[in-house]
Amino acid sequence: MKSKIRKFFRPLISLFAILRIHPNILTSLHLILGGVSAYFVYRKQFEIGGILFLVSSMFDFFDGAVAEFSHKKSASGAIYDSVSDRIQEGIVLFSLLLSTPYGALCFLAMLSGFLISYVRARAESEGIEAKVGIFTRTVRSLILGTIIIFKIFPWGLYILIIGNTLTFIHRFTYAFIRGRKSKK
Repeated sequence: MKSKIRKFFRPLISLFAILRIHPNILTSLHLILGGVSAYFVYRKQFEIGGILFLVSSMFDFFDGAVAEFSHKKSASGAIYDSVSDRIQEGIVLFSLLLSTPYGALCFLAMLSGFLISYVRARAESEGIEAKVGIFTRTVRSLILGTIIIFKIFPWGLYILIIGNTLTFIHRFTYAFIRGRKSKK
């Protein structure tokens, strides 16, 4: 899915690179727009908040693509990107927790999403690539943005939690099995 999206946005990615927009600038825009999105969600202006969340998520996609295209990939950039992803997702779900009667569901959606990312990061620290599972970051962002824009509470949150949990289990099992096969 990610490669199809990259192909579609290739002209824009090229433009960012030609204009010499550093990938960390795009990551910062992702983070700032995520905060603005959270503000609107907290104020129960869900349509605006959801649209800003999706726009913010697009900058998250662009930063890595521009870094790759312009040969500016770095460990510090990857760490900044990953941390900003957790912050953006966390503050938007937290503002949803505060602005709807579905606090427990928002918490579970946040926890299950963070577990997906944690398993991948921990597996990669052991030299195991663990990008498996249906609810990737891109999919989770599209679903969460849709839930917010169309106010699909609580059913959208249930779908997000179930998908996140299944992806976490898949990713954990995949990494665990490969971890048992590898020798230290």
